[in-house]
Parts: sequence; structure tokens; C-alpha cells
Amino acid sequence: MSNNSPAPDRPIRVLCLLWSGGMGGAERHVVDLALALPRDRFSLTVCFFSHRGVYGDFLQSNGVTVREMGLSGGADLRGILRYVRWLRRSEFDIVHDHLSTPWARAVTAWVRPDWITFSTEHTGLLLMGYSFTRRFWCRLGARYTSTTIAVSEAQRRALLRIIPGHAERIVVLPNVVDGDRFAPRSDGAREDLARSLGLSAGASVLLSVGRLEHEKGFDRLLDLLLPVFQRRPDAVLLIAGEGSLGAFLGREVERLGLRGRVHLLGARQDVPQLCDLCEVAVLASRCESFGIVAAEAMMAGRPVVGPRIPGLDEVVESGRTGTLVDPDRLEVEFPAAVDRLLGDAGTRREMGQAGRRVAWDRFERRKVVARIARLYEDAVAGRNRPRSGPAGSNS
Repeated sequence: MSNNSPAPDRPIRVLCLLWSGGMGGAERHVVDLALALPRDRFSLTVCFFSHRGVYGDFLQSNGVTVREMGLSGGADLRGILRYVRWLRRSEFDIVHDHLSTPWARAVTAWVRPDWITFSTEHTGLLLMGYSFTRRFWCRLGARYTSTTIAVSEAQRRALLRIIPGHAERIVVLPNVVDGDRFAPRSDGAREDLARSLGLSAGASVLLSVGRLEHEKGFDRLLDLLLPVFQRRPDAVLLIAGEGSLGAFLGREVERLGLRGRVHLLGARQDVPQLCDLCEVAVLASRCESFGIVAAEAMMAGRPVVGPRIPGLDEVVESGRTGTLVDPDRLEVEFPAAVDRLLGDAGTRREMGQAGRRVAWDRFERRKVVARIARLYEDAVAGRNRPRSGPAGSNS
């Protein structure tokens, strides 16, 4: 890859594809990418196939062009035709599929074969197994992709087990974290947020953020933390996110007698402030392609406790920036690790400081976005153009 790509005579036009603008790591990554790309070199549009959500509104309020297709589902034929008609009227140099819908790259390449296609694989589901459906869509999408960005080495290995002939077109780049956004706040700001959430003074705050889905482990998180609640009457857990397990978690709070100890906050835009409020960030994920929540907590100077699984183990340095435990011994090791950190302010402080240094060196927004910008510029200059086949196939 060259660092001396010639500047085009106009900004490079980039189209980013997402399914929706709801809360998630891929969606936050696109927001950070859109805000950090130099606007004198890139003109970016974000297309949401379903609804624009809070992130779409936020992008538009910051001067980013947003399109909303209004699809009711992946098989919404009217919505697909609406997208096709819009593609025919549009002009872009690069389309970058982040987390949209399985057919997006194939349809886009069929309508506009002259565009260069990028894809970032955000989902950790590939690391959980390879069903026929996942293999099919992954292979189909790869046929129409010039460059695939894997957010971790584990994700790259998973992709190569499905598309083994594409190694030269897969680049490993982590998701981004805005270091300024996750900078520590003043004590007064933390106290104000704690009061607004109804937390008592001196509470030991745990935080878990993410989509409330099975793969993120929210169905088992409360049971894992129950010994901590029993040993530490000052411990409280904040859960920020939304998803299919929301109602289940509400019932679990009642079943386990944790009302007032567990706060279900829903989707939040103040995750940096929540990170700053907590003592320890906790994850019970079954799979993580990267672990953006862990990276954000580290950037905020907070230690992380989670399972030692592929993807997450590339973000958290166990023993230095947090503690990763054996997934087969979660019931014993997870609450013990949380309890140890809550009882040791010195270790929390050391891990938090190390975590911010690591996150700044590896995931800071400007550094990662600069590498993505070079990939875009090299692609437009012809360095990554597909050798044959439709919009990226070299088969």
C-alpha cells in the first residue's frame, strides 16, 4: 500500500451501507468514520436500508448526507426496487458495506459495476460456526468485493475458512474509538450522572453495554454476577442497550430480587459518561469479532472483565488492561474476577491507565481512519481494482 496516492481532482465519493441506525458497534464505527474522514478529500453518504435511527439523525445533524430506504425486512421487494432506482440515479466511487443485508453487495454491483466495493465484517457470528446460509452469503458477497476489512485476526481466520482464495484481499483493521469522546470527566459530572440514574453515593458501579442478544451473553450476565451482588451490597449494574432480550432481562431482575441493583437503561448516547461512571466494565459475550465495548471502556480508563474468546482476546490484555477468564469456568472465575477488582482500587487504577494507553495506540479514531482513507485513495488510483469478474471477483 502506498502512502503517496495522488489526490483526485474532487473528493472521493463514498457510500456506506448499514441496515439501521440503531445502537451497535458497526453503527458507531460508521459514525466515527463519517466524522473523521477529511471532507476536502472525501464526500460520504450513509444509506440505511431499514430506519435511520438515532445515529442517522446524529449524522445528518453533523452535515453527513443520509438516505433511508425504509425496508421492512431483507425480502421487502418494493424496498429493494426503491434502492435499485436510487442507485441508478447516484454517483459514487466506492461503496462500503458495513452491516447491511446479505444481498446488498451483489445488487449494488449488478446495478453499478463501475463502483469499487469494500466490506467490513463486523459480526462475530462467523466465529460461532458456519451454517450453509452463512457460507452462501459470505461467498456471494466476496465475489463482489474488492477489499474486505476484518476487524480482528480472529475474524480474518474465520473468513478464510469460508473464502480461502481471498487472503490477498483481506486487510485487518480494528474498529475505531474516539479518544477525545472517551476522555475522563470531572468528578462533578460523574456525580450529576449518578444522581440522574438514582445511584446512591459510594455505589460500586459495573457497566455492560451492547445489543441485548444471545451472542452477547446478556441472558447469563445476571446469574454470573449474582455472587457479586450477594457479597457486595453496594454493587450495582448498569445495562445500556436494546434488543430481543430486553423483556427477559426485566423478568430476571425481578426473579433474582435485583430491583434497584440492576438498571436497564435502554439505548443511550452517553456511553462515554457511563464508562467514566463505572469501576469495571463487564462482558459475558459468547462471540466477539472485535469487542468495541471493551475498547471503549479501556479508552475511558476502566478495566474489563470478560471471557477469553477470539476477538476479545485481541483487545483486552488479560492481567494488564483487564481480566479474561476461561469460558468453561465462567460461573466461578467471572464473579471472582469482578469481585477482586471492586475490592482493589490500586489495580483498577493501574489497569485503567494501561488500558487507555493501549486503546490510544491501537484504536484511536484518527489513526485508524487515516489507514482506511489510504485504502480508499489507493483503490481509486487503481491499486486495488479487481482483476476480473463482476466488481471485485478474481475467480
